[in-house]
Amino acid sequence: PKYPARRFASAASFLAAALLIAACGSGTVVESGNPPGHVDTTTTTPTVSRGSIAVTVGFDDNDRALATRAGIATTSLEVVLQSLSRPAANVSAPVDADGRARFDSLLEGRYSLSVHRVLTTEEIDRLSASEQWATLFAGGREVVLSPPNMASAQITLLAPRRGSLVISEIFPYRPGPPIFYAYGTYLELFNNSDSTIYLDGMVLFRTNPQLHTTVWGPCSQNEQLRADSTAVWARLLWTFPGTGKDFSIAPGRARVIAMDAMNHASASPQTAQVDLAGADFEQFGTEADIDNPFVPNLENLRAGAGAFGRGWPLESEVSYGVSLPLGSTPLDSSSALRRQSDGLTTTLYRVPRSRVLDVVSFNYTPEVLASLAQRGSTVTSCDPWLGKSFDQSPAYLVDFVDVRAIARRSLGRTSDGREILQRTQASARDFEYAAPLRRSLRR
Repeated sequence: PKYPARRFASAASFLAAALLIAACGSGTVVESGNPPGHVDTTTTTPTVSRGSIAVTVGFDDNDRALATRAGIATTSLEVVLQSLSRPAANVSAPVDADGRARFDSLLEGRYSLSVHRVLTTEEIDRLSASEQWATLFAGGREVVLSPPNMASAQITLLAPRRGSLVISEIFPYRPGPPIFYAYGTYLELFNNSDSTIYLDGMVLFRTNPQLHTTVWGPCSQNEQLRADSTAVWARLLWTFPGTGKDFSIAPGRARVIAMDAMNHASASPQTAQVDLAGADFEQFGTEADIDNPFVPNLENLRAGAGAFGRGWPLESEVSYGVSLPLGSTPLDSSSALRRQSDGLTTTLYRVPRSRVLDVVSFNYTPEVLASLAQRGSTVTSCDPWLGKSFDQSPAYLVDFVDVRAIARRSLGRTSDGREILQRTQASARDFEYAAPLRRSLRR
């Protein structure tokens, strides 16, 4: 191999936009202004029609007893609402004793709903020692409101999951000025468990924007694949090299997978890129690609050469995941992802739920989505984004100009200093903006 396994141990090591808001008290939200929408023309002075969203909140079946032992009830919760159709301040409403909250006087559009409840020290102390990693409950989803009809949504709250390899950070491609530089993207993996994990043979995968949006047609045509509770249907798949125990990640450590393992800060200083020459892995497309001889390549399982023969930049409107090795059995595939205008199909591959370790999802910020709509874009996101057993809602954190990374939130550190990251299977709650590479190459 071009990169000895012994170097790996000594190497320098596509939102949540919905969520930290003060309560509005009554649970009633009033939006100002009269943007295009349903207009009531039966009166002398036309008015914009408004509607309501009714929300039901409950704990996941596997976590309900845990919440009870901590003394957490739905009456201690708040639902946060964020408009995804236009820039607007987030608002919140309290959950009543029946697990219900309501938002009134809302304009037509798409909204993100979320709940995030951090336990107090007293509540954590009520749990057994083996349960005290459960320091919060969180969940989220999206809903489309078409006044004067009422929309309804259900939010399922989960405690953090531990004991897994998780995607901890991405540095996505921003396809707008002043960026226009795709090669400096990366993804970071983090060992969120208390034992060593070996990457050999594991699979990194990515879905397709056509699966999660209406870019190829209505959401209904892809819903069966998108909402599959038994598997994630991926477009691109890579495997990690190694024969079994060549590439390890110790507990609390991270590894970086670059599109190109080179110093992008020097290659494109005007776009504030980062130095990835010391990355732990990189993609490889064709001979046109820059191939760092000291960094091992991911193996293309179902990925191809990518953009201009140089691999695939990390982007928005997709989900990324990591799974256990899929074995030698041929991958189940589907050509159901079809563009209606000309019948062009894209093949997707089935990654079974029993092998999936982590899935995260990313979309553009509400400001970018609103700007695209003003420019005439009719593409919208589909709900559900994925089956709820994988990810309840994407993180709306990718914009056109921000050069920060998008990183998983921290739950704190253990007594021996090991960081534990938040994983509630709701990217909208689990990710935030951060300085790039804070857990890996720059540490």
